[in-house]
Amino acid sequence: MARCAGLFDNALSDFLWARAILLVGPTIATVGLSIQVPIAMVVEPFVRAHGWWSETELCVLELSGAVCILLGFVAVSTDFG
Repeated sequence: MARCAGLFDNALSDFLWARAILLVGPTIATVGLSIQVPIAMVVEPFVRAHGWWSETELCVLELSGAVCILLGFVAVSTDFG
């Protein structure tokens, strides 16, 4: 049963990614996948306690990385011309 679930999940995610490429283009679809990282960082403290929130230097590095990813997504998604 677990093999079928893994196969179905992978096939579904690949199908949805391919559909997103057809709808918005390869660059936006691929960059959109990177949004998962900052969203996971925001949700994780609410789901379970994580150690990196307690270390100041590591917290600043993680959050600055998340901000860079979000700014990159906004820059690629915005039509400047």
